[in-house]
Amino acid sequence: YGMMIAEIGLPPGAEVDRSSLESVLGQSTGLDHYEILADRVLFYLWPNAGGTTFDFFLTARNAMIAKSSASILYDYYNPEALSELVPSRWTVK
Repeated sequence: YGMMIAEIGLPPGAEVDRSSLESVLGQSTGLDHYEILADRVLFYLWPNAGGTTFDFFLTARNAMIAKSSASILYDYYNPEALSELVPSRWTVK
């Protein structure tokens, strides 16, 4: 039940809707802070018993067939204990 960091991979040229993230901060989702980087969004989470769920939105600037960077979840104080998802394939027309 310590702080977790989730790195969610984004496809190239994706623009994250900050208002969708800001609305999640005010809820009891466990989301403490976020950072938007060029290829991923970092979420700093204090997980709730039974899991943590929230949504956010993004917009693609261009049509593409591309892969996102990998997505990773790990304990802030024990980064060796991690779970990784392979890059996702995105098709935008």
